[in-house]
Amino acid sequence: MQRFVDALRDHIKRRHTQQAAKIEAMLALFRDLLVVQTYATEDPVLQTAYEQARALVHYMTVKNALSDDEMREGMAKIGMTAEEIEKLMPVAQYQRDFLSEQGNFEHPAVKRARAKAPQRS
Repeated sequence: MQRFVDALRDHIKRRHTQQAAKIEAMLALFRDLLVVQTYATEDPVLQTAYEQARALVHYMTVKNALSDDEMREGMAKIGMTAEEIEKLMPVAQYQRDFLSEQGNFEHPAVKRARAKAPQRS
């Protein structure tokens, strides 16, 4: 796999310079995140920078997204009635949003990044 990744990286550096710059910026962000998380700090500026970096890395690496319809389908598959599903939906939505850091729990840095980027599927 490493040879494949090396070949892709070389191709991106030569042919896709803007994407290569984005990759380098994200590598630096992730490296800094790993360094900073090694230490406890009371510095609010450092805490804010760390949280922003962590939120962006989380956003970029989340594999699965769960829509309201998918939650309803899952609940129906385990035999819940439509009435039971609708009663439970606010709790399910809250938990999904909290765990996936979306909706009311989305970090402002992620909101800015999403506004600039094409929609992910």
